[in-house]
Amino acid sequence: MSDLTFVCKKGLGTIYGNMIRQVALKGVDTWRPIAYNMGKKGNSIGMQGGLNFNTLQVYGATIKQLSEPNLNSNLCVELFRKKDSIFVSQNFELHGLNNLNIDSFEAYLHFASGSYSVEDNASYLQNNLDVPIEDLICISSRHSDVITVTFIIEPIDEVSEKLIFTCEEKPIIEAISSIRKAFTSFEAGGSI
Repeated sequence: MSDLTFVCKKGLGTIYGNMIRQVALKGVDTWRPIAYNMGKKGNSIGMQGGLNFNTLQVYGATIKQLSEPNLNSNLCVELFRKKDSIFVSQNFELHGLNNLNIDSFEAYLHFASGSYSVEDNASYLQNNLDVPIEDLICISSRHSDVITVTFIIEPIDEVSEKLIFTCEEKPIIEAISSIRKAFTSFEAGGSI
């Protein structure tokens, strides 16, 4: 049995799947957008309100890392330019912004684990960069905007089902494997 496969009682696969995915993703450091600078079209969401069409689009973005940013910091600023139907920087691609009607913008990315609110990210930027927060669209950030982890459920018999995870990111695979080992130890009566 693979480390990405769990056996559970019938009907619990989806609950366990979502819980395991959340725990694994929140424990792994990943790059995620925390703010955008779109020039005059920008507003600070959650701080001053004033949403417009462009600011709403950034919530649907998913990021794909192309290469490792050449930094010693856990914060970087990337210039994204429109390329066909996506926006591309030197190290990342942003997908899901098809209707964004500007040609380029800056994105502030944070390398961290866990989930952060708009206020957390705005405070982080104010404390770590000399940037007026009023010029930025600050957003909440969470793991699932960065990495895709999926699972399927297959019936085994009348009382059991199999939960199978799919992910290509090594840190997430290791996290899910670790959770599986903890579950196995718990079921066997050992300490976690």
